[in-house]
Amino acid sequence: MEKMLFRLKTRSNVNELDYRTIHVMRENFEIPIEQTAIVDNSINTAKYNLITFVPRSLFEQFRRAANIYFLTISLLMVIGTYTTIFDSPLTPFSTLIPLVMVLLITMAKEGYEDIKRHRSDHMVNYKRKVSIVSTKTQGNFETVSWKNVRVGQILKVDNGEEVPADLVLLTSSEENGVAYIETSNIDGETNLKIRSSAPTKDSVPAGPMWKDENDLHQFPMSLEYEKPNPRIHFFTGTLKLGEGNNYRSVPIDQSNILLRGSTLKNTKWALGLVAYTGKETKIVKNARSAPSKRSNVDRVTNRIMGVIFAAMGITTTITLIGYAIFKALYQSDLYYICFDPNDSPDALLRESCIQETSGQDILLWFTFLILYNNFIPISLYVSLEMVNTIQAEFINQDIQMYDESQDTPALARTSNMNADLGQIEYVFSDKTGTLTQNVMKFKRCAVKNNIYGSIESSEKEKMTTQQLARVHDAPSLTELKGEINHLCSDISVYPRPAEIDFALCLALNHTVVYEKDHKTGKRTLQSESPDEEALVAGGSMLGIDFLDRNPGEVLIKIKGEEFRFQLLETIPFDSTRKRMSVLIRDPFGKVILYCKGADNIILDRSKSYCGTTAEELVKNLGVFAEDGLRTLLLARKVMSNDEYNEWNEKYKKASVSVENRAELRAEIVAKIECNLEVLGITAIEDKLQDDVPNTIADLGKAGVKLWVLTGDKEETAINIGYSCRLLEPHMTLIKLKEKNRDPQSVVNQLNGLIKHFSALAKDSSEFSAQWSDVQGRMNNVKEKRHFRGDKSSKVDVEEGLNQSGSLPEPLLDESIIERPANDSGEQATITADALALIVDGPCLVHILGQDSIQAKFLKIACMCRSVVACRVSPAQKRLIVRLVKKGVKPKPITLAIGDGANDVGMIQEAQVGVGISGKEGRQAVNNSDFAIAQFRFLRRLMLVHGHWDYRRLCKLILYSFYKNIALTFILFYYCFFTGFSGQSLYESLVYSGYNFFLALPILCVGLFDKDVDDRTAISIPRLYHLGQKNSDLNIHITCMWLIQAVLDSILIFFLPMAAYGGAESLFSSNGKQDGLYTFGTTVYTVLVVSMLFKVVTVSWTWNWIGCSSMAFSLLLYFGFIMAYSNFVSYAYDFYGVAFHFLANASFWLLVIQISLLVWAIDLLMQWLRSRYWTNISNHAVEFDKGYCGEAGLAILEAIKSCKTTDEVAAKMNHMKIGEVSPEEAIRVAKIESELQRVHISDDSIRRLNENLSPRTLKELGLEGGQPNIYRSSYAYDHVARNTGMDAEMGEEMLENEVEEVP
Repeated sequence: MEKMLFRLKTRSNVNELDYRTIHVMRENFEIPIEQTAIVDNSINTAKYNLITFVPRSLFEQFRRAANIYFLTISLLMVIGTYTTIFDSPLTPFSTLIPLVMVLLITMAKEGYEDIKRHRSDHMVNYKRKVSIVSTKTQGNFETVSWKNVRVGQILKVDNGEEVPADLVLLTSSEENGVAYIETSNIDGETNLKIRSSAPTKDSVPAGPMWKDENDLHQFPMSLEYEKPNPRIHFFTGTLKLGEGNNYRSVPIDQSNILLRGSTLKNTKWALGLVAYTGKETKIVKNARSAPSKRSNVDRVTNRIMGVIFAAMGITTTITLIGYAIFKALYQSDLYYICFDPNDSPDALLRESCIQETSGQDILLWFTFLILYNNFIPISLYVSLEMVNTIQAEFINQDIQMYDESQDTPALARTSNMNADLGQIEYVFSDKTGTLTQNVMKFKRCAVKNNIYGSIESSEKEKMTTQQLARVHDAPSLTELKGEINHLCSDISVYPRPAEIDFALCLALNHTVVYEKDHKTGKRTLQSESPDEEALVAGGSMLGIDFLDRNPGEVLIKIKGEEFRFQLLETIPFDSTRKRMSVLIRDPFGKVILYCKGADNIILDRSKSYCGTTAEELVKNLGVFAEDGLRTLLLARKVMSNDEYNEWNEKYKKASVSVENRAELRAEIVAKIECNLEVLGITAIEDKLQDDVPNTIADLGKAGVKLWVLTGDKEETAINIGYSCRLLEPHMTLIKLKEKNRDPQSVVNQLNGLIKHFSALAKDSSEFSAQWSDVQGRMNNVKEKRHFRGDKSSKVDVEEGLNQSGSLPEPLLDESIIERPANDSGEQATITADALALIVDGPCLVHILGQDSIQAKFLKIACMCRSVVACRVSPAQKRLIVRLVKKGVKPKPITLAIGDGANDVGMIQEAQVGVGISGKEGRQAVNNSDFAIAQFRFLRRLMLVHGHWDYRRLCKLILYSFYKNIALTFILFYYCFFTGFSGQSLYESLVYSGYNFFLALPILCVGLFDKDVDDRTAISIPRLYHLGQKNSDLNIHITCMWLIQAVLDSILIFFLPMAAYGGAESLFSSNGKQDGLYTFGTTVYTVLVVSMLFKVVTVSWTWNWIGCSSMAFSLLLYFGFIMAYSNFVSYAYDFYGVAFHFLANASFWLLVIQISLLVWAIDLLMQWLRSRYWTNISNHAVEFDKGYCGEAGLAILEAIKSCKTTDEVAAKMNHMKIGEVSPEEAIRVAKIESELQRVHISDDSIRRLNENLSPRTLKELGLEGGQPNIYRSSYAYDHVARNTGMDAEMGEEMLENEVEEVP
């Protein structure tokens, strides 16, 4: 496994960047050469051009092993046909033409897609226009194409236009030069963001010194800033106003930058100085195509091809050995056919015979290789692409995955990953917006020592008894609003009551703006996160309304009266600070700092609690946590004007520093955000999405392990885990934490946990005895299985399940974990449905990148039914996915699902990425393989489409190899009758058309075949195990298909051979003599018909398309051979052959009898497999067809009555205890699962934990039984992309500096 190392640069390293200086273009000013050499603003996203298309496209095509193989075969055919080195039994065109067709189709597809890229680039570079401030005439603009924009120019961007380059905002139409932008093209977020003009005005409030383009004309200025880099949320620069030594420096940071790709909104116009163009812009620097993903089916197919290549090499070598033996025995007797004319007694033969080949006999190996080249089906990849593409369209058109509320259907953005959806073992999910709706509502709050916010009776009706017992009744928010209105009679009194400042903090401490629709005049709130909007709405609920914001001030309304609060400074959220502050001067001249943030952050910086205590605050946090609410603490600090002025001078000085600006500002800010007074707690509700608990439960039954990776704190994640049934009350929680900032404490805890659970099996002999007993009962149940065609055989479906039981104590020890669980060498998977692991980000820092610690972590994590990772960064999410993907053996198929830009890393890292189109934009969707609107649709995507597509593709692949092996082995047998000369039994073009004649029926199987319908697939989640265990496509199954192909080929060849023994009497008539191709085409026809019958055998579903494809294939074949046998000039040896044998009744008798015999044997083998080698698929199909007992029929009727699969899932998840479930119709499913996986029972863990002291339990992080009371907190994952002071510094270092070292 690769070794992953975190190399985190220090902040000083980050700032060690090269800087460059540019000058604003103006008349009669000579621009430095260095500036004119900077790239233009054009972009190029195309992959090819006219010169490189053919070579690069061919290079891409021949990266596929199969294309290289067929090209090699074609070259060997050319050498064998046109030289005397060795002989080719087939003409080059029989392989070269199909290969060229495949290449041309694929290259045409590549070329068409690249033409669209060229057109898009041309549209952007030349068709889009922008206005630049004229350097010649004051107040005028020049219109240029985007390509001609250069660094140093001043651009004008109008409302609704996209920003063409990275600009430093100089001024805008809005007061104080602010601009509102939408960055959905960059980070997927659709909320408006505020950008400020460069603070060039030397007064308070800060703002631009220019009003419009007239003021900017010929104004001398230069910009010193960092050279192009991909850090999209960070910028450091200094704008120098003036020339020479007479200039004034103005600090520039990311809040003054308009990035290329963002769109100007709610602002009439904005003027900006071009800093980066074209390839140097930050969006282009960050542009990277989605990682190339290969499906697991492709990887397994390549391994199967290795087996096929080996079989092909062995067959070719055996034929060569046969030739050598034949030559040694009969060489001297075959001079009359010029085999070796030197042995001829006749001088005429010795002189007249022409030696066809001059090479050594060993080169005949290539002759036989050419003869057997169809071991590998040339049509396989084309068939796979066609099936994958159409299957993806089926997903797009699935009405049951259409979300009406968002008008959003499912979308398959990558077609080659469809089958992997049916093999997922691990799902990694974000929480906010994925499991929850990301629709925030201000639900409750606590001020002083009082909780406000009552729970409605309709909500109580939905609660369980346990939840009702924990409900904390409280006065409504309306009562708090009335109290605030009463206290607001005089808000100038100091100190103000905590209730008033609590509501003022909600109304003032945010970045929410109003967006006005210029057509309708309607105003709507726009915020950077749904939480912000909910907090502002909370202020309105308490009687203090946010009206609007102007440059340097915020307007609010209290009891119908407007107040203007001067906004002195905004210190925004970021993922490191976990808090936000604003400095306000109220209408009465008081300077107040309002702060909101995480409970631990605020409590550490507080000195008083406004009528309560820290202990009471913690208690109230626990009350809100029980309701699963997200919390923030609000605080204030009243400052004197002198104190503020002193701090402001230091802050300004730090802001203009080029070196270490972020560190200096953070240090200055920390000095003011201290000695706070806590005002109270906010509690926001983020409801679960529809049907999330049932979806998670069904995925668990399907054998899928769910890991939730979230930026929330531990308590919030745990409570959401209980709400969505990821965690259950009976579960034992393993809390893995770093203690006292000691990395070794993590290792010690992991070692202790491994030792603790290994104590479950002190005597492995009992385990072995019980294991044998389970296997014995499995065989016993299998013997009782009934034939699916016998409806009268109704067996008690509970019998097999009731025999399964649980393994007694002791269950396992570490040696059992490490040693093979069966003769095949696979290790047993140890799982415990009663275990869940909780781990946080700081702890993961010491785990990720350390091989030995990672192995221990995975050993514990894989034992657990669920894993919750909290306080994790986007980079850590990606690395966790990579750890499981590469560290778990055998290698699992992973799926990551999320809705935000911070989920992109893990979505791209997982084999299958699913994006949810939600409130956080489309960045996750744009980087995903599949897109859905709701988490609940994941159940249908995996259990229905994934299951179907996996089984369909497996049949397509196996059948493709099967039919070609049968074809080739017939040639192998024929070699024994031709003296191993390499003579082909089939005419060349007829031979090469084999894959085309049989292509359509198996394509229909790949598109429409269903072993069970969608409702049954949902009701029986265990059916999903087939894909997880590669039950339909593995080396063993492949070998079984190949063996059957060999057996079928024996019948297909030797039975006509036996009938052909009396050829003169059987086929010859009217003086016409049969030849090679009469017999060869007879065998070929039997083969084609038998292969069509094989399609009938493997298909579960028939419709008019499938039946039509069978008829079409027969008509295509017979039509081709009749037409082809008329071309005497091209097919001289085949001329008239078709009409000769088609007119003979003996031909039809052979074709019908032998093909039916082969089909009958195939059906017999399938019956034997279904009776004596059963698997879960056989039972599921029987259940779906109604071959089950009365209880099963009742359930089947209920399932079939449901209109959607969601209704099926709801019905099955709400069945009463003791009621029969459809899984009871699958009598051996549970026992089969036990044969693959060792389960640790709940009682085992409980009894084991009872032997430990409370101190040891705490050291190991074990908490069991019932869920405890947890504190909840605000989610900081949404601020991971904010652009504020010191925003994303630590996160970007983590993302950009993670390296993989072999």
